[in-house]
Amino acid sequence: MVSRRALLEEEQHSKRAQLMETLAEGQTCAGHVKNVTEYGAFVDLGGIDGLLHLTDLSWGRVKHPSDIVKPDQELDVIILKFDKEKQRVSLGLKQLIPIPGWAPRRNI
Repeated sequence: MVSRRALLEEEQHSKRAQLMETLAEGQTCAGHVKNVTEYGAFVDLGGIDGLLHLTDLSWGRVKHPSDIVKPDQELDVIILKFDKEKQRVSLGLKQLIPIPGWAPRRNI
């Protein structure tokens, strides 16, 4: 007799291992917000969770991450750092939009 939980855990482990092989820093991927905390939001990338830190949500000042993202919200994020050994993924949202008020310098 095999438990349903053991099968689900094995499936999730397999899915996570496959995802770890395809992730790379600088890659843009879709995910959905699982949880919002004081210091950021955890985003499910389809088998592995990444941290979207408070400082990487917006170019402006953010009092609380819930001002920008909500649980179960779908978003596109960029992978800033990726550690295969620790299975940690750092994500960014503001890096996908231009810096407000910034323009390339022109030589006259």
